[in-house]
Amino acid sequence: QCVKRGLLCDGDKACLDGSDEKHCSCPSNMFLCPSGECIPTTALCNNENDCSDNADERNCRKFY
Repeated sequence: QCVKRGLLCDGDKACLDGSDEKHCSCPSNMFLCPSGECIPTTALCNNENDCSDNADERNCRKFY
């Protein structure tokens, strides 16, 4: 699947498999997953798997 260049590495998955967000360098307000995706820092430790390898949910502390 081809997407416009402006949709690459913008933090939104335009391809069904998310390949347009892999192997990017991330802006400062984004987190680079070990698998290569960039996700918003607000998606860290939110109990949702945003990185394909679930890295955004590791090493989180739960506060009650």
